[in-house]
Amino acid sequence: MTLPVRVNPYRRKTPYTRRMATIRQTTLSGRKTGGIRQAHSPGKFEGEMLISELLHDEALGWGSGDELGDVQDFGHYQRIEVDADLADDLDKKHGLTEKEYNFIKDHAGVIINEDNYGFVYVTWYRTKKMLDKIWSGIEGDYEEFMEGAGEF
Repeated sequence: MTLPVRVNPYRRKTPYTRRMATIRQTTLSGRKTGGIRQAHSPGKFEGEMLISELLHDEALGWGSGDELGDVQDFGHYQRIEVDADLADDLDKKHGLTEKEYNFIKDHAGVIINEDNYGFVYVTWYRTKKMLDKIWSGIEGDYEEFMEGAGEF
């Protein structure tokens, strides 16, 4: 099953967004979803796994320090490191399947992106090194964006 990838044609193309589009296409097209439930409703989380929606909802209350951007301009990004404790918390609150629980435990973190249309994209990373590398790219692109915004 190939999941759709939403692309905003009006969004400014940056080196980060091109990298993320490539990474997202690879992860979505190659994902096997057996035992991992998809989000219930079309719209905001369309094409995402249910655990991505649950993680996003939980993260809203955390006030994580690893956030940047604004949904109206650059897009809002949040970096979250995941571990067995997080999987346990989500399992207690929402009753995860065994595959969902193991999926969370097998990953080092996620980057959650919400665009100006309200769509949420969650990209999962197996290693902290890759998570940190992509997050550094987002930070660099955000700095460039903010410098450019001051030129008007």
